[in-house]
Amino acid sequence: MKAIKLSFKSKDGVTDNREVQVSDEVHALLQKFMSGKKPTDKIFSNASSGSVNMLLKAIMPDITVKNLRTVKANSEFVEEAKRILTGFTPKTEVEKIRVLYLANKRVAEQLNHQKNIGKNHGDQTQKAKDKIAASKENAKKAAEIALGTSLGAYLNPAIVFSL
Repeated sequence: MKAIKLSFKSKDGVTDNREVQVSDEVHALLQKFMSGKKPTDKIFSNASSGSVNMLLKAIMPDITVKNLRTVKANSEFVEEAKRILTGFTPKTEVEKIRVLYLANKRVAEQLNHQKNIGKNHGDQTQKAKDKIAASKENAKKAAEIALGTSLGAYLNPAIVFSL
């Protein structure tokens, strides 16, 4: 087995950098494919998800790259959950949910799932800051008013329940 370093644009254009172990045969083939190329060049310069999908459809009409990714993710999830559960039996719902969360987290890391920052991120952040400031101001005003006095001394509980 030999280690190779890969750097590529994965799903949604997110850069994926990883080191993987490959057999000596695969390593030799990769060296052959890369002969005459720079280390930064693509291994398969003409390959795209579309061309891979066409190849897959020739083998099995209803399969796509996305299907293969889903199968891989599901397989990884099951294996990860089994690994976490080795020697451990969750007894509560919280423990069961925690196992699912951890397995999902590890699969997301393996598949390089990353959050994208949306176009409106700056506007949304500012709106959230404005809401926080307004809430603090409202809380400050409410702290200056003795609500307990009116509630305890003047308001009839029957009125509240009639609403």
